[in-house]
Amino acid sequence: MKATELLEEIKNNEVQYAIVDNKGAVYCNRDTDNIMDIYGFAGEDGHFYGVYGDAVDGQIDSRNASDEVILQAIEFMLTLGKAVRRSDLNLADFKRTYYYASDNGVFEVKMSKRVNEEYQEWLEKHNENLVGAIVEHTTFGKGKITEVENIDDAELATIYVDFENKGNKRLALASLIENNLLEVW
Repeated sequence: MKATELLEEIKNNEVQYAIVDNKGAVYCNRDTDNIMDIYGFAGEDGHFYGVYGDAVDGQIDSRNASDEVILQAIEFMLTLGKAVRRSDLNLADFKRTYYYASDNGVFEVKMSKRVNEEYQEWLEKHNENLVGAIVEHTTFGKGKITEVENIDDAELATIYVDFENKGNKRLALASLIENNLLEVW
């Protein structure tokens, strides 16, 4: 299955795919032995989808990343092996393998020029008073920005928001801007 097909599948369904290498071993996380996933999931905050595992240094999902970034993560995962539905794995003969960045490289998000320009325009408007600003997120509701990290680098920029009904969240600022998920009051 191609990366674009996988993205559409996880956007519209509750499903999990594992990555299986050419020897039939399933990629798992080193610390937990959990299977690395490409997934769509329906939770209390609604449907979200993304990629989870050591190969992407944790979790990248639609709650804080754009489809463009998720697609890049899926493409990277597919360099390791093929995507197999978790329900189709042979658990009787289950073999694990692990991702080592030193052997396989590191997944890096490559922002498009358009996204970077949108980020810079947004930053020019809002940079002065970000900490303490009241914001509204399309999923999490209203909250207050408590901290900002790496504001000068669109790929790393992170905000911490204390939401009224959802508590503290760490969010990727560029993806919030790209997907119109955040409004500053």
